Amino acid sequence: MKILLVIDSLGSGGAQRQLVNLAKGLKDRDNNVEIFVYNKSHNFFEDELVDSKIKINYPKLPLTSGKIVRSKTIIKSLKLKLKEDFDHLISFLHIPSIYSAIASLSFKKINLVVCERSSSNAPIKPSIKLFFYFACLVSNKIIANSFSEKNKINSRIGLSKKTIAIWNGYNVSDTNIKRNQLKLNRKKIAIIGRVAYPKNGLNLIKAVKLFFDRNGWTPTINWVGRKDNDKLSLKMQLEIDKILNENINISLKWNYLGETKNLRKIFHDSDAIIHPSIYEGLPNVVCESMLSGSVVVASNISDIPILLNNGRGIIFDPNSPKSICLAIEKFYNMSKEDKSLMIKKARDFAIKNFNIRNIVKSYEKILNN
Repeated sequence: MKILLVIDSLGSGGAQRQLVNLAKGLKDRDNNVEIFVYNKSHNFFEDELVDSKIKINYPKLPLTSGKIVRSKTIIKSLKLKLKEDFDHLISFLHIPSIYSAIASLSFKKINLVVCERSSSNAPIKPSIKLFFYFACLVSNKIIANSFSEKNKINSRIGLSKKTIAIWNGYNVSDTNIKRNQLKLNRKKIAIIGRVAYPKNGLNLIKAVKLFFDRNGWTPTINWVGRKDNDKLSLKMQLEIDKILNENINISLKWNYLGETKNLRKIFHDSDAIIHPSIYEGLPNVVCESMLSGSVVVASNISDIPILLNNGRGIIFDPNSPKSICLAIEKFYNMSKEDKSLMIKKARDFAIKNFNIRNIVKSYEKILNN
């Protein structure tokens, strides 16, 4: 099969991570795979695709132009690419899916698959929501990476019979970190993801402050990820800074580490991974943490309750700093044996459900039908 995958950038986002994993997995099964990316300024995953010998197509965009001219140029470039007899067009994220849907209208034989990687709870502009709905209607299939989002999409007119849920996929053989599972008392917790409004940093730092007030100490919080500069994220960062400036005991334990490709070291050096997001698709961080042999403490959103059920992790209410605080306390009050059992249960579940080979086969089945 000849497959073109479309996304906005190759930055360090969850959707980008999954597109790269899918592209490599499809190529490993002898499919002809190319990537179409229209924003070259973020290239976190570019080297990984180049190393896998997957062609990346960057359209030539005007240096100075309005949004309408830019969008028209992207769609025109995508149409030119599709003339190269692609069988399937797979789009990730809302705006790339809108572009893909419009471009696909000129090609009757192209099989358009739209992938929803976020949540309907995200604060998306009404116009983008409307056009994304159009993209879903135009598509042959819609793939959500969580069952909770699939159910929401299914409720919309015209989409119930074409929406499928497929969880994230990883090369599980690459995730076996050698670590002493019983040595889990470094008093370090990592949050991995963009320093952005959806990641809920304000409630997390309020929870850390409450933890200190209740226990007289606090674990070091290492936040790994780039800082976003949209209005909501900047406001969150300012509010966090205010709390840090007023609480020296917290500020000494709160670190921004920036982006890194060496997540294995983060997993190894941390007691647990905390994921306090207020909305998500299916978070890569939770899946990768489970595979890595890390305890996961995460929000009760999306499919996370399914992933962490039966003692595979600790869940909290992301809207309640007290609930987050109690979850951290629960972790540090657990015995080493209970932590090790939690790690084993989570890893066994992840290996069974997140194997990229099986995920790719699920995508191929959809494409072939």
